[in-house]
Amino acid sequence: MSVGNLINIAIQIYRAQFTLYLGWAMRAALWLVATFWLWSLMSLLIGAIASVTSDQIGLQVFLIVASIVIQLIIGSYCISRSIICGATISRLSYQTLLQSSETIQLAHQFVRARRRQLLSATTNVYFTFFMVYIGVGIIVSVVFYLIGNMFGVNFWSGQLGQTIVVIGIVLFLFSIYAALLFCFARLFVCDTILAVEDGVAVKKPDNMSWKLTQDNTLRIIAVVLTTGVIMMPSLLLLQVITHYIFLLYDGAFHYPSSDFIGFWFNFLLGLTVRILCIFVFLPLWKILQSTVYYDLKARKEGIDLQLI
Repeated sequence: MSVGNLINIAIQIYRAQFTLYLGWAMRAALWLVATFWLWSLMSLLIGAIASVTSDQIGLQVFLIVASIVIQLIIGSYCISRSIICGATISRLSYQTLLQSSETIQLAHQFVRARRRQLLSATTNVYFTFFMVYIGVGIIVSVVFYLIGNMFGVNFWSGQLGQTIVVIGIVLFLFSIYAALLFCFARLFVCDTILAVEDGVAVKKPDNMSWKLTQDNTLRIIAVVLTTGVIMMPSLLLLQVITHYIFLLYDGAFHYPSSDFIGFWFNFLLGLTVRILCIFVFLPLWKILQSTVYYDLKARKEGIDLQLI
């Protein structure tokens, strides 16, 4: 299937059961919000207790350690529940492609049983992105430093040095973006595999995704970039709406953004925009992952992808 057909099929599936997928996306967004608020409440509680016992160093150290452990537990639980909701969308959309009659309850139960594996796989993916970011950054920085020393260029003085610095920054950002996009394409169906497959594939979904996307990396990158372009107008519209809402708020109450109330309103407004983005676009991404995974398997088995 072409890039356009893959995206078109994902959009068709999303439109066919819009409210169903949107409901699961809402659950995923709310679990993420719950993570933040619980972390904030825990931090405020620990801070209040620490301020009362400021003369007891041992107790304060204990409170800090306890706070970190509790926040990790809370974060792991809430984030895993959010991941489950997203994976449920993947499984339901994949079953649609298979024209299967699996119920929503059974699909959710199947995914929920793999909560730890989904959390572990997601953590591994983000850790991979972090290591790639650090690794590419170090390599590019060292290369430019060596080139500068080789030709005796002073990066902090002179027109040539400043020009090289600008070129280096541009190439640095481009290299990191390209490396992350490459890894994102190779691990694009990692959590989808866990959501839809049984057996051995469950043990190493990242390895299976890496192998499965080996000959289709550029096509997946094209799918990701094209989908991003399609979503861009809606994202810009949300930003414009947010800006005008704050202007109306500021005009009505005359609170500067540096004011405590103004700060928290700005923060909550930004959080609302992010929730809306997840709320609207998460199903499209999850359905697109399922569609790409189905197409990758179909290419190996010689089956045409059709949506009836």
